[in-house]
Amino acid sequence: TVAFSPDYKYVFFTRNYIKKNQKLSVNQKGMSNLQIVRGTLEKGKVINEEILKFNSDTYSCGQPAISDDGKYLFFVSDMPGTKGQTDIYVAEIFDDGTINTPVNVGDQINTAGREMFPYFKNGTLYFASDNHYGFGGLDIFKSEMKSKVMYVTPKNLGKDINSNMDDFAITF
Repeated sequence: TVAFSPDYKYVFFTRNYIKKNQKLSVNQKGMSNLQIVRGTLEKGKVINEEILKFNSDTYSCGQPAISDDGKYLFFVSDMPGTKGQTDIYVAEIFDDGTINTPVNVGDQINTAGREMFPYFKNGTLYFASDNHYGFGGLDIFKSEMKSKVMYVTPKNLGKDINSNMDDFAITF
């Protein structure tokens, strides 16, 4: 998953941990955790890649999404404190480009299951979940933001968008 800042100065993307010899790094369970990287875009190329500070090789962070105003980075993680298999987190992006400590978006959104593929536009968080009431597998929901970490009860986007199979993500 990839996300661009509104001014297209930065790109955020997910990648596996890689050892210096370019081999995939795996943990004791044989799994490779994911990390979010921010790169600067210059003349159509990604330069100055930066691994975001909240990443860890002991858990995954991925599926970055930037709010349409460029002030918030949403992503999915199974970091300590996660309520379910994967939760959605948000971190404020300051004017100088630094990123605040991520916070869990809370119980209105995150469940004991998987919340994935966040997308934020016009004050509304869109995401996929397999534990909110749905049609089967992952369904896509929306929830309006009340404050930085307060959301209204998510609404299933219905049969025109969702099916009895996994419905992964939405963008506009």
